[in-house]
Amino acid sequence: MLDRERRLLETEIPGHFIFEVPPHGFSPARASDTELRRYGLPHRPDPKKFPKQARLWLHMMNRIKRFVKPKLTLRPDVVHAGGDATSTSSIWAGLTANSALAYTQIWGTWTVPQAATPGGAAGIYKCAMWVGLQDGQSLFQAGTDCTPPVLPNPTFGSQNDQCFAWYEWFPGPAVQIGLEVLPGHAVGVNLEPLEIGSSQGVVSMINYTTGLAITPIVVSPPTQSLTGGTISPPITALPSKQADWILERNALVINGTAVPQALADFGIASFMFGGAVEFDATNGGKTTQDLLTLGENDQATLINMVAADNVTLIAQAEEQPGLVIFYSGPT
Repeated sequence: MLDRERRLLETEIPGHFIFEVPPHGFSPARASDTELRRYGLPHRPDPKKFPKQARLWLHMMNRIKRFVKPKLTLRPDVVHAGGDATSTSSIWAGLTANSALAYTQIWGTWTVPQAATPGGAAGIYKCAMWVGLQDGQSLFQAGTDCTPPVLPNPTFGSQNDQCFAWYEWFPGPAVQIGLEVLPGHAVGVNLEPLEIGSSQGVVSMINYTTGLAITPIVVSPPTQSLTGGTISPPITALPSKQADWILERNALVINGTAVPQALADFGIASFMFGGAVEFDATNGGKTTQDLLTLGENDQATLINMVAADNVTLIAQAEEQPGLVIFYSGPT
């Protein structure tokens, strides 16, 4: 029992918990602050201080038709790596922002891209979209993966998990979430600490297209890496110095090593809305400029994906508004 308002339930994976499923007919948009807290849902922003964030929160809550209990499956074969806030990357495209204080919340919405194999080329092609908080040691993230139809996955069956939702506290392993996501579906993800200053993180996710949302998941810091080794020094806090909205050619774990795969042809991918909130612990509250919003020319770095030659453009990111990422060519 966490407190009188919250109750966490065990899941299939030790150290990963979920909130209780709200009762039938529960309306998060009309719920009290106490009810939102009880079910682990994102708090209601102050409409006077944060009118845009409050409108987005209401839009998200009004789209939820039903909550589902997520089924969690470890995916040690898949990894999404961290990176620095530089203008080019061999695996990333998107936007990243750094804070001298700390980010306590990040969110984003996007349409799951229709991944295709470029020109019928051989190989395994990946395309992941996610939001995350990171520091120099770890990365707390959640998103969607899409893979063009290829050979059957020997571990997870003939359907190859071509599109699935997931979260990951890197360098721990990824976890697949039992929430259906398909190409063309619009999804929303929110990440925040269980409490300000807590070492545990909360993952919320909704499929806007189907109206289904997962009961939020509480994740403790990983103690073992994706290869099963002990993480040293141990992770004791939620990462918060850098906020990321990323499209990635994610990696497969091969013989204990994360090997980035080729980037699938995704056409155009868009983060339609997104933002992050800073928190100044020394003032005991939010700062006067605490809200970073995609598409509003905040102090953030756009990242373009380039090939191994560090010149050839693969994917280009632009704010216009929101965040749009254009596919340029195969890796």
